[in-house]
Amino acid sequence: MVGWNIQDTTRLWLEGWIASQQGWRIDVLARPLAQSTTP
Repeated sequence: MVGWNIQDTTRLWLEGWIASQQGWRIDVLARPLAQSTTP
């Protein structure tokens, strides 16, 4: 599950929790990934 330009990450956390309750393995990153500037 990935979100772009999300200010409030609460919905992503809740969707991750719901998916984990259904047996999915969800990895949550607490901070955004840095954008790479190398081609």
